Amino acid sequence: MALWNTDRNRPFPQPVQALLLDLDGTLFDSEWIYLESWKRAEKEFGFSDSEPMFQALRGVTSADMPSVYLDFFGDDDLARRVYSFRKEESGRLWKENRFLPKRGAEAMLKELAALAFPHAIATSSRRDHLDRLFSEASMENRVNAVITGDM
Repeated sequence: MALWNTDRNRPFPQPVQALLLDLDGTLFDSEWIYLESWKRAEKEFGFSDSEPMFQALRGVTSADMPSVYLDFFGDDDLARRVYSFRKEESGRLWKENRFLPKRGAEAMLKELAALAFPHAIATSSRRDHLDRLFSEASMENRVNAVITGDM
């Protein structure tokens, strides 16, 4: 399989031997949930300028999130309350919405599988989250391996 550097329209210097894919925001249009829950938390708790915090949480597992909140807020009680609020709001948004694969994601996974090209998903999300997204999209999980945040 020839992969091209789209910035320069020429092959990568070394042949690509495998692909490592992210889940939220890459394969599925689901990353907006996290931003929306931040906006709601800002309104609820009266803080702003949380963009650095939002960015700091990208790729962080659920187990490590409380310490990131504490570092950001510097107050254990506030950090816990904001974390709980966001977790509840995110859960509500997950239940209220259906998440579709991003355009081309399913075709790409089918093509990679047809070519027997090694590919995997590495995500900070939990395995049940990954399974739910694929199930709701009626999309077969064709990846060779999965590494999730709860592993």
